[in-house]
Parts: sequence; C-alpha cells; structure tokens
Amino acid sequence: MTNWKQDSAIACFLGGFSTLFYILAKGYPADANTFPLILCVLLGILSFCLGLQALIGARNAARSGDGNTVRFVEWIWYKRVFVQLLIIAAFILLIHVVSFPLAGVLLCFATACNGAYPNKKFAIIFSIGTSAFVFVAFKILLEVPLPLAFFE
Repeated sequence: MTNWKQDSAIACFLGGFSTLFYILAKGYPADANTFPLILCVLLGILSFCLGLQALIGARNAARSGDGNTVRFVEWIWYKRVFVQLLIIAAFILLIHVVSFPLAGVLLCFATACNGAYPNKKFAIIFSIGTSAFVFVAFKILLEVPLPLAFFE
C-alpha cells in the first residue's frame, strides 16, 4: 500500500516547483526556453497524476478502515520530504563550492540514503555513474557550462 499522505505532499511540492520553474522559463529567450518549458509541463502533469493517485489512496484507506485514516497533518510522515528539501538546498549551495560532479554525487547518494535504499555500495556506484553521465552529456556533448569550482 502506498502512503497517500506522503504522495500528496510530494505532489504539492512538485506542482509548486513546476509552476515556479515555468514562470522563470518564460523569461528566457524564445530559443532557450523550449526544453525547460517542456520539462515544466511534464513535471506538472506527473505531479497532478501523483496527486490523483494520492486522492484515490486516501479514499480507499477511508473505505477499508485499515487504520490509515489518521489526520492528514502528522509531521512524522513528511520527515523524508523535508530532509529531501534540505538535501536539494545543500546541493544548490555546494554546487559552486565543490563543483557540479562532486555535488551531484553527494546529491544522488544522500537521496538514496534518505529513501532508505539498503545497498549503500550500489548507491555509491550509481551516484558516481549518474553524476558522470550528466557531466559528460551536458558539459562535453552539449557544451553547457557547469560549475567546476576548484577543478577549473
């Protein structure tokens, strides 16, 4: 069974971020805003779908009477959501200090730990691989400037 409370909180945060990023992307020049606008719309659609899934889960929990119908505002359910927001904020602050690749590895690994992923060795390998892939794809292939901090 999914945790409808956590899903609804994530849907609200992602919907808000999608709206905020859409507004910011509209300020970009016409040639540069196409890809960000598409991503914002997709994120908005996915957050809406997650919100619908959460509402269906809440309705099913209320009908089944399985004890999952406690008050919506129990902050313990949102602990991981708030921790993830702190992880993202730390990533934003660290990216210009320690470089994009290293901050990306830390972001991926901290997200895996926050999500209670059991295999830490694989999480480290995945984090390094993901950060390397994003770096190669954007910095080398697409020539997007990424912060390299002390590597420059």
